[in-house]
Amino acid sequence: MAQTPFGQIAARFFKEHFRPPTPCLPADYPKCPELAGTRLGELLKSFRPDSPLVDGHNRLLGPDRLEAEGGVVVFAEENQNVSYWGVAVADLAAAVPPVLRSENVAPVTWQREFDSLDAFLSVFCLWQALNGAWPRHGLATRKAAMSKKLQSHLEPIDVGANGSGLSFFARGTDLIVATAGKELFAAANGDAAWNAFLAVSPAMRELHDE
Repeated sequence: MAQTPFGQIAARFFKEHFRPPTPCLPADYPKCPELAGTRLGELLKSFRPDSPLVDGHNRLLGPDRLEAEGGVVVFAEENQNVSYWGVAVADLAAAVPPVLRSENVAPVTWQREFDSLDAFLSVFCLWQALNGAWPRHGLATRKAAMSKKLQSHLEPIDVGANGSGLSFFARGTDLIVATAGKELFAAANGDAAWNAFLAVSPAMRELHDE
């Protein structure tokens, strides 16, 4: 997994949240035998069940809920049950299947949002960290582009083509930053990284999970 785009992000930021990948067997997801032998099944199995990446904000569906519906394996849901993500059964055998998105309204329609599963899981995990999976996280509103001072402390993270509207940046292995419109999100995996970030972005408002 470490040689794939998502594997590189997982190895850099989230090593403790994953188990070594193993093939997905029919018994792993009894409600969704279509996952057996697929890369999607293998990657979903590799998340440690107690990791906040699984359900700290948005949610990856577990074996008790994950199944194919209308020709799509639905495997993730947005935290307010507004949106769902899935892979078409017809695409499961692909090495890099695209990921579709639907809204929780009838009739259900699916639209392509991510060109690859790697892009989806990269954005999913980074967004989870920015929304509570990492211990320090916050939000700021920008009036203009990211300051040159802040840019000099960060490097872009390439997550691949996607429709999330987010751009990601990082410093080392314990600071993640994302921008979307005029909003700036940040998360640190420890106090030292958080305090160092506040020194260059003092307008950041820390968020506390209830």
